[in-house]
Amino acid sequence: MIRTLAAMEWKRLFRSPLGWAVLAAAQLGQGLVFVQLVQAYQRNPAAAAHNGATYQIASLALASSAYIALLAIPIISMPLISEERIWCCIATAEEPVDLGGRPATTQP
Repeated sequence: MIRTLAAMEWKRLFRSPLGWAVLAAAQLGQGLVFVQLVQAYQRNPAAAAHNGATYQIASLALASSAYIALLAIPIISMPLISEERIWCCIATAEEPVDLGGRPATTQP
């Protein structure tokens, strides 16, 4: 049941162009950060010799990806939250859902 719900949510995330546009903007932002870090690494060879490429480029690029994800994930998931409120209102007026062979129980 969890796999079914996860597959359904995954499909609903990218059914609209908004999800794809946000992911494209996040990739563009991550790419620009990476290019800036590489250029800063090439401009300052003294710091590059001291810290190395792993710290100067890779770790800072991964740290910036966390901030980009903090912006992108809520934007992608906002339509799902509003759809759940609509479906919740519809579902309460209907019969309970079958839970994989077990009888659905209703609360009085």
